[in-house]
Amino acid sequence: MGLVDGVDLRGYLHERGRLPTADAVELVGQVLSALTVVHKAGVVHRDVKPANILIDTTGPGPARAMLTDFGIARLTQTPSMTRLSTTIGTPMYMAPELAEHTPAGPAADIYGAGVVLYELLAGQSPFVASNTISMIRAHAFDAPPPIDGIDARRHGSSMRSRRAGVRRSFGSDLFR
Repeated sequence: MGLVDGVDLRGYLHERGRLPTADAVELVGQVLSALTVVHKAGVVHRDVKPANILIDTTGPGPARAMLTDFGIARLTQTPSMTRLSTTIGTPMYMAPELAEHTPAGPAADIYGAGVVLYELLAGQSPFVASNTISMIRAHAFDAPPPIDGIDARRHGSSMRSRRAGVRRSFGSDLFR
């Protein structure tokens, strides 16, 4: 295993603030490339978040993102070793379906990467909540605030479609 001379993406964001769109997309694209390899091997990370992405800025050229901390990863074709009453992952980046203890699949990692991208572009998380249940509900039912400089009208229909799909999957009484 090599040593990454740099910081995690959380520290990188803290040092630089909101990232330019091209930089944010490049870093998250590198994370998605890593997830492609991991998913082809039958592994789901289950905790994609800035603290688990190391940024190497020592080489020539742009920063390189490396996905780390597979401590709660699991093979997609094996039963989870976690109790059903335990939520695994970080709620701020967790796909809503995982709160219903649906087996984690690659889509959950992609969702987490999308939340990371939002945070890099907006300079803040899409949702703020006082507790885990409220955070998961926000991911399931609320639209994130628009990001300055990003045309929300262009992407609004996909967000409405996603929320409608979540409502069909969970019903309107999720976590009540």
